[in-house]
Amino acid sequence: VPSPTPITPIFDERNTVTLGFEYFHETLDSSGFSDFGGFVITYLTDAEQDRGSIYLQDTFTWEGLTVVGGARWDIGEDYPDQVTWNLSPSYSIAATGTTIRGSIGTGFKIPSLFERFGFQPNNFGSVFMGNPDLDPERSFGFEAGFEQRLFEERVVFGATYFQSDVEDSVQTVFDALGNSTTVNNVDLDIHGVETFITIAPVDWASFNASYTFTDAEDQSTGEQALRRPRHKITADAFFHVTERGRLSFGVVHLAGIRDVGLNGGFVDLDDYTVARAAASYEVYDGVELFSHVENLFDEDYETADGFQGPGIEAFFGVRFSM
Repeated sequence: VPSPTPITPIFDERNTVTLGFEYFHETLDSSGFSDFGGFVITYLTDAEQDRGSIYLQDTFTWEGLTVVGGARWDIGEDYPDQVTWNLSPSYSIAATGTTIRGSIGTGFKIPSLFERFGFQPNNFGSVFMGNPDLDPERSFGFEAGFEQRLFEERVVFGATYFQSDVEDSVQTVFDALGNSTTVNNVDLDIHGVETFITIAPVDWASFNASYTFTDAEDQSTGEQALRRPRHKITADAFFHVTERGRLSFGVVHLAGIRDVGLNGGFVDLDDYTVARAAASYEVYDGVELFSHVENLFDEDYETADGFQGPGIEAFFGVRFSM
């Protein structure tokens, strides 16, 4: 009698299973007033929401193949429960240093309390008021790309194509007086290409650059979606100046941004480039001092029409690790 064929168990050293739980408690306190030609309305908002989620993920590896699959169950008090999922396979060819990867899945985003109940006057005499009747955003998307390693991994480059369909996208709209609120008035078709390259000519220095082209289109009008840049370019340099000290410098350039102007029409925002710098030093094992500066050259730019971006900002801190 032939011996039975052994059955490989589903969960073995090739599988890594992750089960997790998350809980969020969000609060918003907002107050102020609006003066409509002498008719003053006072606003006072005290809102909160609780939401949690349970997620399960399995990472399967076998030779050059890696498959990550997972599902997430979001539970909220103001919105129906929602289940989303994701599947991400990749295959590495050791002989050529090539990795081919992709992913497909769904998404779900609950509006923030500020989008629903916020209140914010601006310098133009108008006001933003949230919309408590907002629906969540839902999305389905996929991406496919490759990564290539050369010269003992001192050069790595790659490209990825992405596609996403978003339903009930939350957008800000304005009236003739410049007052604004949020609505679910757009279904978006978002697709584009992201490319990158990393070069490490020596052990103590590396340089990264990336370019992303995004075509975000309102499916009902065919027009470009608001406040989503068509072009994004980043460049960073990292240096290990000593065994314990590190420096980095970077820039980000955004171009092709469309917005609703304060007069109610559409406007094209000016392109802008913002620089940053960071430094860290490990004083003792597990104790690190760090700092970073945003908008290093105090560039003037607008993230939305009539809304100035932050000027130069400096941050300092201590990081502990065990």
